[in-house]
Amino acid sequence: MRVSIIIAAHNEGDRLWRTVASCVETSAGLDCEIVVGDDASWDGSVEETQQRFPQVRVVRHDERKGASPTKNLGARHARGETLVFLDGHTKPEPGAIERLIEDVERLKGDAIITPTVTGLCVTRWKSLDHQQGHGYSLELERLDCAWLPLSSLRPHPHRGRLFYECPALIGCAFAVHRELYDDLRGFDPQMLCWGVEDLDFGLKSWLMGHPILHDPEPVIGHRFQQRFDNFEVPIEQLIVNQLRLARKNFTEAVWSDWLERCRNRNRNSGTLTNHPEGLWARAWQLFTDLRPSAEHERAHLLARRVHDEFWFADRFDLPWPKLQADHFVPSLRSMESGEAGTSPSPSPSPSPSPSPSPPPCGCSVTGITPTDSTICLGKNITFTAQGENLGAVSWSAPGATPETGTGGSFTTKWDSAGSKTVTASCCDTSKSTDVTVVKVTFGKNPIRTGFTIPPEKLKISVTEFLTCDPIEAVSKISLTIGGQNRADVQIIETIPETGILHFTVVGTSATPETKRNGDTTLQARIGGNICATTQVIVIVPKKIKKAYPQVAASPPEVRKNFAGDSKSSPVWFVPTVPPAPPTPPLGDGKVGLGTIWVHIMIIPVADQYGDPLDALYQGVSVAEFLGNNWVNINQPLTANGTYKDPVGVYSIKDPLDYIADAGSPEEANWLAAPIPAMPLTPLDPQNIRVSIAGHEIEPITTRQVIPSKVSGVERVRIKWQ
Repeated sequence: MRVSIIIAAHNEGDRLWRTVASCVETSAGLDCEIVVGDDASWDGSVEETQQRFPQVRVVRHDERKGASPTKNLGARHARGETLVFLDGHTKPEPGAIERLIEDVERLKGDAIITPTVTGLCVTRWKSLDHQQGHGYSLELERLDCAWLPLSSLRPHPHRGRLFYECPALIGCAFAVHRELYDDLRGFDPQMLCWGVEDLDFGLKSWLMGHPILHDPEPVIGHRFQQRFDNFEVPIEQLIVNQLRLARKNFTEAVWSDWLERCRNRNRNSGTLTNHPEGLWARAWQLFTDLRPSAEHERAHLLARRVHDEFWFADRFDLPWPKLQADHFVPSLRSMESGEAGTSPSPSPSPSPSPSPSPPPCGCSVTGITPTDSTICLGKNITFTAQGENLGAVSWSAPGATPETGTGGSFTTKWDSAGSKTVTASCCDTSKSTDVTVVKVTFGKNPIRTGFTIPPEKLKISVTEFLTCDPIEAVSKISLTIGGQNRADVQIIETIPETGILHFTVVGTSATPETKRNGDTTLQARIGGNICATTQVIVIVPKKIKKAYPQVAASPPEVRKNFAGDSKSSPVWFVPTVPPAPPTPPLGDGKVGLGTIWVHIMIIPVADQYGDPLDALYQGVSVAEFLGNNWVNINQPLTANGTYKDPVGVYSIKDPLDYIADAGSPEEANWLAAPIPAMPLTPLDPQNIRVSIAGHEIEPITTRQVIPSKVSGVERVRIKWQ
């Protein structure tokens, strides 16, 4: 048979058959049996369980013996290769038992396996996810134990599965191979009533070279109670069980030291009913009566173990015992007689905790402090719990990564914006806090802005925006320049109603060609956190690309008349004044009419990366080097990074094409009449130097008009008075 599920019980009421029902449900399909070890129950719970589940085998004591003898009784009658021990008030969740069996088999029976233990609400028969226990500590001097968070346990990977080393055994739910159980001599059948049996069994396993390994995947709920409601635990019997653990597992010097410490803690605890000799004397007498069995098991363990208690203390960082310590070795007579000494230690409460293990959440939460109430999307945030004994705090953060955690602090993050809630819980206390997760999106990436030489000459800037979700958080955003500081940024306005922030970026130094993706960033921050970044590229005019001719049909709006003022021409490029009027004068009331033909080339300008110059330079004037000076040619850059270059100006075809009376119909008709096309002639190559916004274009460019590639010119009519 593959597995035996062993359930020890004493007056469990309906919790026993509910435990069995959960085992039957979650172990369906497994080759297993369920064995109930009955410790002389008289409440009818075992009979009801047998009636509901006839397949369950029951082995029993006729009189009350205690938890350890009852667990051992069930194990001795079990037939499975793997033993799964459960208390009579537990609920294995789906897959838990099968996972524990797989773990034992994967480790070839070389370790004890413990699951995640949660609290169990018995009225609803529902595991309490906010109360989760993983590791269990054992302090050797007082044999105190407490829950440990998963983060404090040493990882123990094995064959693709991650386990964690657990210092002590949680006796309410675990799995062990049958051969290992027998080799460890099982649960001590001479331990009394309740308590210490799981600590004893787990310590034996560690010292014999077999670890206790925790698998967080299987989950088993366990009822933790504030008081015993189905039996009593005499304090002297608990001390007897501690004496047996120490005697069986400690070397002689450590046993002597521990015994004196234990005696001092318990000798002045007052009298017991029917035992006027006192607590310590009574406990020592009970231990002495059963001591031969402890000595027999001690001989077996010390002869076979591979570690000692010093190794255990060192591995789990315990303050006692230490090899370098000076151990006090009192006389055996004084130890066994219970003689009074000096400075006795405080004695434990005569009413021990009724839980077979302290509940996994022996703490209280009074508040939560986040590192900030407003955080950025995808950024880590740490929450810290306030209260007492916070090691077992359970965290819940729906939608976060991770969603859950344990311990006094919890770090997580969200990948969606909005209001988020984080809850810290342990035992019956729970506190929540809300944080706002903000998503910031820049309108452009990268942002391209310009630069002039010197920078003060002309501020080339770009106006952009970002959006914020949720919208009301936009008022908390600040902007900074990161990386190489090649730009300035200034917020124009924030609009909380829409979550939009407008800003301008001004270039202060050019981005090198080798940094095509930018070496400057614009950062949107909330507090000290960067919520979003976008690249900033400060572009500059760099080079002339291949010019091309543009043939215009001379629409009416460009056929403008003027009287000796070339600046009214839309293609103004007449370095000298128009030809002088003819001699003799035209005469009073007469006008002379003529035409200028101008070759126009479109000059594309590229930035330092060879891309068309960005529209942010639109309207900037172009200068050409003529003679010995830079001359503004009155040709601004267009939105697509080009300008018109009048590369050839032809004289008037005839200085006086026509003379008419000023204002006469003949004048108007001449101005409106079509102008015949002018035959084109080649234009000799011209070397030019061009400057835009203080940047001289590189290299010096050669331009030329070739008639075969040009089919027209722009024409402007002029007149003289």
